Amino acid sequence: MTIDYPSHWQARMATIAMHVNTTGQGKTMLLGDSQTDAFWWNVVGNDWIVNAGFGGARVRSFIDFIDLNALVQCVQPSTTHVQIGTNNLFVDPAHAEWTTLAADIHSIVNTIKSVGSKVVLWFVPPMSQAAAPTHYAANLLAINNALGAEANANGAFADWWFPQQITGAGGYAAAGALLNDGTHYSPATQAARYYRIVAWSQYLQTL
Repeated sequence: MTIDYPSHWQARMATIAMHVNTTGQGKTMLLGDSQTDAFWWNVVGNDWIVNAGFGGARVRSFIDFIDLNALVQCVQPSTTHVQIGTNNLFVDPAHAEWTTLAADIHSIVNTIKSVGSKVVLWFVPPMSQAAAPTHYAANLLAINNALGAEANANGAFADWWFPQQITGAGGYAAAGALLNDGTHYSPATQAARYYRIVAWSQYLQTL
């Protein structure tokens, strides 16, 4: 099966708008790729969330193909958890997207912050060794370095959540942390993410 990603992302935008029409604006938003799209819960802790996951999206997709400004204007999130970059692991290091990665992340954060949302940048977690592409280690380091630098420089928060949760030997995912595809979260890891979001909500309420 071949996915028409632009049509898929347009459908996701319509679904998100429908959810906001039901739950109201000002909720917590999860922005990301298929790791977010597959997140199971509509309520985290005692709060409704808006799932803005776009399966197949790379960082640059939120600049070129997904109308992020329209999305944040629709949702008006109070807090946004951003987990992007998994699909960038498969991008050749010679691709032009790497030259704009830091600027693209900066643009994404600024667009979200333009509606007054707090931003939590989640580092990209490890893949299984069997599924990891050729340039996996270097790409993972580049993405996470860019996310960390953006958080430090632009008033965002950073969550390095997975060393205690799903990282195994050699920088690859631990057994049971991912589904059999070696990329997407297992039920246990989805649950770990749930409780991290709850912890962030409690912390951010103290600020």
